[in-house]
Amino acid sequence: MNRLMKKIWKLPLIVWVLIAFGVGIGVGALMYTLVIPGTITILPPAEGTYEIKIYSDAECTQEITSIDFGEAHAGDYVHSYFYLKNTGTATISIIEKRIEISGVGIIKGTLTNDLEPQQVRHIDLTFTVPASAGTGTYAVEVKLECYA
Repeated sequence: MNRLMKKIWKLPLIVWVLIAFGVGIGVGALMYTLVIPGTITILPPAEGTYEIKIYSDAECTQEITSIDFGEAHAGDYVHSYFYLKNTGTATISIIEKRIEISGVGIIKGTLTNDLEPQQVRHIDLTFTVPASAGTGTYAVEVKLECYA
């Protein structure tokens, strides 16, 4: 029994040393940050006009001025599609889409393929109605922001 007690008292000491060593390494790792300086040159946008329009058909003859997302339950997926056309004279590199549901929240997404002037792209728009949405009719705003 005496021999067993001589070995057991070392166990808490070993555990304490291992914990102290681990905390020391963790704190030491958090105490160092590498900062690398850099530069960037921002150029003006390319010459031309920036404009997009959305249409319900691939031929771009039926312009959409509003979207009716219909009815949905909280937590449901809502799906709509349309055709996006670059009606400007400059190439659009990034199109950020935001769906804002008043009083409920914002859903974001980004399209990053270039859209040349007069080019048309089919867009599938799917978002989830937040589970926290209460019963009622909400104003929904789809924003498409273009960047050169």
